[in-house]
Order: sequence, then C-alpha cells, then structure tokens
Amino acid sequence: MINASNLIYCFAELRDLDWRQDKEITEREIKAQFDESHFMTPKVDHKTQLFVRPLDIYEIGNFVSRNLGELKKYKAFYKNNESSFAQLATIVKNRSVTGCERKILYIEDSPKEEKEVTYGISIDEKKKRIIVCFRGTFSWADKSSDLRIWMKKVVLPNCTKEVSIHTGFHDYLFDKDLYAELYQHTEDINKYASIMRKIVPLLAQHPGYKLYVTGHSLGASLSSIFAFCAAQSDNIPKPVTCVSIASTYVGGKVWRKEFMELEKRGHLRYLRVSNSVDIIPHGSPFDTRGSLYKHVGLNLRLQKEFPIVGRAPTYSLQYPTGYIAEIKHAFTNCCLLNFWGTGVLRMHSCIEYQRRLKYLKGELDNMYLNTMYEGYFATLDK
Repeated sequence: MINASNLIYCFAELRDLDWRQDKEITEREIKAQFDESHFMTPKVDHKTQLFVRPLDIYEIGNFVSRNLGELKKYKAFYKNNESSFAQLATIVKNRSVTGCERKILYIEDSPKEEKEVTYGISIDEKKKRIIVCFRGTFSWADKSSDLRIWMKKVVLPNCTKEVSIHTGFHDYLFDKDLYAELYQHTEDINKYASIMRKIVPLLAQHPGYKLYVTGHSLGASLSSIFAFCAAQSDNIPKPVTCVSIASTYVGGKVWRKEFMELEKRGHLRYLRVSNSVDIIPHGSPFDTRGSLYKHVGLNLRLQKEFPIVGRAPTYSLQYPTGYIAEIKHAFTNCCLLNFWGTGVLRMHSCIEYQRRLKYLKGELDNMYLNTMYEGYFATLDK
C-alpha cells in the first residue's frame, strides 16, 4: 500500500507530461518527446468509465526506462520521483520473481486536477484486490482543503447516524456542486458516488476479490472516509481494508464510535501508519471551534531513531481502547514531544515512510492485520 501511495504522485505527473505533448508551449518550456505518445493517457471507455487499455505496472516501468533521458529534462520532476523510478526499475528487474500482476484501471487527474481529488483504481490479480488510492496534497486546492479544519455534522452515504468530520475532506468527496462544475453533470452525484460506480461492477466481475483503500497525507484522510462509507454498502464484499500513510485527524467522537462498530462487526479493517517524528499526524486535535478530533483504527507507529547512540527505528501498535490509554497516547503522540524542528517535509514524505518500513520489514512481514485485530479485541474484552 505504501508503494501504491508513492506511485500515484509519479503517475499523475507522468500523465501531465504526456498531455503536454499536444499543448502549445513557449520557447522557455520543455516538451517531452516520448517514444510512445499518450502511453500514460489511454482512452476511457464511456460505459465502464475505466481505461480501454489498462496500464500494466511492469509496462509503465519499461516505459519510464525507455524514456528516462526525456524525463531528466524536467529536473525538479526527476528529483522528486527518483524513488518511484527506482521502485519501477525493481519491478521490471524482479518480475519473474515477484510475479507482479497489478494493472492500473483508471486514474482521475488532469486537466482539472487543480480543483479536484486525484485518485487511481488498480487491480492486483495475484492477491485478488481492487485498490483505490488517493493522492496526497499537491495542488493549491488540496492545501485549501487541508486548512478547512473545522468539523461539520453530516450523515455519510450508507450511514444512518450523524457524525462530525473535517469540512475540507468531506467536501472533496461529497460536494455535488463541485462535481457538476467540473464534469457538467446534472445528476445527483459526487466524487464518492462516481468512484463507487466504477468499483462495484469491478468487484461483481471478480468474485473473491476484496476492496483495499490507501493514500498518503490528504489521500490517507480521504481513504479512511471512503473506506468507512464503502464498508457499509451492501454491494461491497467485507471486510473493506484501509491502510493509510501519515493521516491527519478526520472526525470526532461519534465518528470514532461508528468506526469501531464496523471494526467489531468485521466490516472494516484499518491500519493507520504514522511516523513519530512526522508532525502532520500529530498536529493539534482541536478544530477552529475547539471541537476535539479523534484518530481511528490500529496505529502502526514508527518510532524515532537515534543514530548517534546506535538506536535503529522501532515500532509500536496503539489502539483506541479507553480513557486512560487515550491520555497516554495523546502524551506520546504530542507534536511538541516528537517535533525536532528540522526536516518536517522529509519526515512526512512517502520516501521516509518507505525507508522506515523497509528497515522493519523482517519484523513486520510476520504480522497480519487480522492478528492485530485479535489483539485489539482482546484488550476491549478486558
């Protein structure tokens, strides 16, 4: 899931470069000359609203390898995506070993990405997963959404109880007026409904497949809301699994209570990965009106390291299991205790999360989400 969350940034930018091949440019701008024009921007089937030709991850890796010289013309882009290029190169090199069978079925982004959510839908035929991945903060619209931190009370799709959630995140997924403006739709539809219209038929066509949702930063927050709603849909196989990377706070007390009910019923599995020295997931738990936010799910917390004394990264698992535990977690997760004042953006990046998870791979490979939930439920029964 961390790999998907990292690659969605790169894929959206690759598609933007692909689009530019047909755009008029000034003398000062660079124009990419890819060997296969519009490889990254295939046509969309008007019935399924998915790509007519899915993008195989292995083929994307080969495309990047063949056009690396052209991509290096865009120095900032190349520097920002070096880790993604290395990741794709590894997939190409090890395909016979890993048996990578993941295809990108759809990406929603340009040319309207300055106003809307960027997300991708992929299929993993080896692990039998349909994956929805939301991109994190990128455009000015994303940053504006992040800053609209006051909560609003709403009844979400497929839900019966009113919950309080982050206004900016809610509107990104459920604002019908914005969707109508972008796509000239007159239907009573929003971004969430648009995504569901694509994945429900996909899951029906692939019996035994499950829905996985992921994202980094803003994408992580959106993924938790999307998974929460999808887990209550009669058309989605259970459980829905969400793995978020560096999620901010999303909702209030009732949001957490309803979230935990879905977990207890086996409808939702949620692993929230955070870095202890990443200030974003550990920001103020209060909105602009003083209402208290609550984190949800099982928290895989990547602890800080001390290279000078030889201490390597470690991890801990935290559960929202009661008042006393909540005070302890609030203290250990306080941004003032975990903020070192340097490298804020680096500590929040997918690259840093990948580095820490790679270091802990030997320990985490033997851990399974269902087993983690058994431990979680055991603490609730005490």
